[in-house]
Amino acid sequence: MSSLNDLIVMLLKELEKRHLIDITEILTQLFSGIDVVAYRSRANYEEIAEMLREGKRVFLPIDRKLAYYATKRLQSILGCKVHKIRAEYNQRKGYIFML
Repeated sequence: MSSLNDLIVMLLKELEKRHLIDITEILTQLFSGIDVVAYRSRANYEEIAEMLREGKRVFLPIDRKLAYYATKRLQSILGCKVHKIRAEYNQRKGYIFML
């Protein structure tokens, strides 16, 4: 199932690069049922990793650079690939993290 998720994420990112879709709008609609929202950018990565292990999707209101750092940090904690997708939640821009 993980490889299917990887394929979908790659497809959406490629379509966005070609300006055929607005991935933020699509993902906002798709993931309107986000399980957890962290309202601070200073997050406890161990706690977020535990939420991801439980299968939850976590939204963090952070910029691109912090999202890159968060992805690397979570991957080192979990030992597996963590997906991040740019999204907007309650008019706040950030990223959704999921396994």
